[in-house]
Amino acid sequence: MRRALPFLCLLISTTAFAQRTSSPLGQLERFEADLRAEAAALKRDAFVVAQVMIGIGELRDFQPNTAIQKAIDRIDAAQIRAGEKPPAHPRVFQVLSAMREDLLDARKQGTMADMQDLERKLSRRARDLRIVLFHELDDIRRSRQVLSDLQTRVARLTTEIDDAMGEALGATFDNVRTGVE
Repeated sequence: MRRALPFLCLLISTTAFAQRTSSPLGQLERFEADLRAEAAALKRDAFVVAQVMIGIGELRDFQPNTAIQKAIDRIDAAQIRAGEKPPAHPRVFQVLSAMREDLLDARKQGTMADMQDLERKLSRRARDLRIVLFHELDDIRRSRQVLSDLQTRVARLTTEIDDAMGEALGATFDNVRTGVE
């Protein structure tokens, strides 16, 4: 039993140390995965908004049918990208679908379609997409601030640990030099 006691203490202390160190590392890995997902979502939504705005700009072409088809192509490209991993917010899909329906209705009208009214309608709908993008920008800005604060704290802790190790090594060398064990 006496032999098992030191082994048991060693096992408990090793397990406690492993739990203490793996928990922050696990949190850091989750935080890293979340940041990567946020960055991918931001890139995706920036692409979607860009495609929509370019599509709306295409409506100024002097040939209405060609302009509408170009805008539909841009909306289709935005819908495809919105469906990629990570998928966009459901509101993005709703807005893109509504825009596509507006464009299809205008295409049915042919040259009789009111292009200015269509452009205004799509611009109003695009506002919702920009709001989603701005929310994601704000979220990633906050995450970036947390990351910056974390870097500052890690640098400060590293300096403190280096100072403590230097003092401990210095004291150890002084003890060896003086012959004290």
